[in-house]
Amino acid sequence: MKIARLTTQGLSLHIARPNLIRVLVKYQDIADDGKKLDSKTAEKQIKEAESDASFIKREADKGFPVLNGFITIALWSLLEEFAKGLVASWLLHRPSTLSSPEIGRIKVRVGDYATLSRQDRALLLVEMLEQDISSPLKNGINRFNSLLGIIGINPKISAETSREIFEFQKIRNGLAHRSGKVDRRFKEDCPWLNLKVGDDLSLNHGMVVRYAKAVSEYIVETLCCVGDAYGLPIRSDLLEREAARVQS
Repeated sequence: MKIARLTTQGLSLHIARPNLIRVLVKYQDIADDGKKLDSKTAEKQIKEAESDASFIKREADKGFPVLNGFITIALWSLLEEFAKGLVASWLLHRPSTLSSPEIGRIKVRVGDYATLSRQDRALLLVEMLEQDISSPLKNGINRFNSLLGIIGINPKISAETSREIFEFQKIRNGLAHRSGKVDRRFKEDCPWLNLKVGDDLSLNHGMVVRYAKAVSEYIVETLCCVGDAYGLPIRSDLLEREAARVQS
């Protein structure tokens, strides 16, 4: 999450910018961009800087919830694209999967399908699979496991990581579809957050780090399952590295 840390640090520097402009104007008669300016222009820049600084300070005091919200939405999209991309690649490289009952139920327009590239055909099948099994409507890891299970990939993660991804999904949905407000369903789904209906879904950096860690664990376990299917020692290699890290 280096991008989040560097962004918050960079934004925080703007809190001091109004005073910086005042000093530059007082002693050097220049703005912070190095150009000469008159008092009217200087006052305008100071007011703009004060407005920016006030907004950033409010965000900083609350832990930068807007920035963390954007990161959360982007992280969920990354996880979705990972799962769908993996299934599409599997269909391309293991065509025997196309004979599965789930894919057999799919109906496509032959004319449209025939004009697509192999990659786009696979992606189209994944999209139609999602619709057929309603995976976008499922909760937590089931949103992905229902799709991955079709190709025989069944990641096994801890109950804690599973709950983190469940919470992550509910937070993301609240930000994207509920204007960042707690509604009755969210309150019932995530009672451990102790939020009331109407509260803001205010994310801090610690929450984003938890979600990123859960996503990382899920993706690593999924790739281990792929390694198991292909007879590759991904899982054993990771275990050996972790054991070496603990001993060092």
